[in-house]
Amino acid sequence: MATAFTHRDSRDGDPHLHTHVAISSKVQLAPGESGGQGDPDRWLALDGQTIYKTTVSVSERYNRLLEAKSRALGLAFESPRGKR
Repeated sequence: MATAFTHRDSRDGDPHLHTHVAISSKVQLAPGESGGQGDPDRWLALDGQTIYKTTVSVSERYNRLLEAKSRALGLAFESPRGKR
C-alpha cells in the first residue's frame, strides 16, 4: 500500500510542484498461505533497503513523466541554479 501527497510549494513558500509517496513495508499473506509457519494471519515486511535504493531512480522517472504531461498542457520547466 502506498499513498501520495502532492505539494505545490517549498518550505520557503516558493512554487515547487512535487509529490511525496509513503510506502507501507508491511504485507499480509493471502488467506490459505502460511509461509511455512502455519499462521494464516501472518504479516511480513518488505526489504526496505531495496525500496530505499530505488528512490532516486523512481523519483527521476516520476519527474520526467510529470514534466512531459505538463509540457503537453503548455507549461515550461526551468532548472534552479546549482541543482539538477
